[in-house]
Amino acid sequence: MLSEISQPAFIGQLVMGLTSLAALSVAIVTLFRRVPAIDATFATKAELEKVRQEMATERQDHKSEVASLRTKIDDDFKTLSEKLTEQFTELNTSSERRSAELHKRITQLATGLARVDERTIHPPH
Repeated sequence: MLSEISQPAFIGQLVMGLTSLAALSVAIVTLFRRVPAIDATFATKAELEKVRQEMATERQDHKSEVASLRTKIDDDFKTLSEKLTEQFTELNTSSERRSAELHKRITQLATGLARVDERTIHPPH
C-alpha cells in the first residue's frame, strides 16, 4: 500500500478527490445557509393611507399647475396669432400700395415714351 501512495497517478487522484470534496462542501454551505432575517419595518395601514392622501394632494396641485400653464400657453399662442395676422395684413397692404405705385409709374413712363415716339417719327416726304 505504501508503494501505491508514492505513485504520481495516485497523488493526482487524491488531489482531485479532495478538491471535488471541498467544492461540494462550499456549494452545500452556500445553498443551504440560513438567510438572516430582514430588519426592515413594515408600514402600517394608517401610514400608507397618509402617504396616499399626500400623493393625492400633490397630484391635485400638479393638475392645477398644468392647467394654469396650459392657459398661459394658449393665451400666448392667441396673442402671437393676432400679431402675425396684423403683420400679414400690414405686409399685404404695403405690397399692394407699392404695386399700385409701380403700376402708376410704369404707365407714366409708357405715356412719356409714346410722346417721344410721336415727336421722333418723321412724316414721309
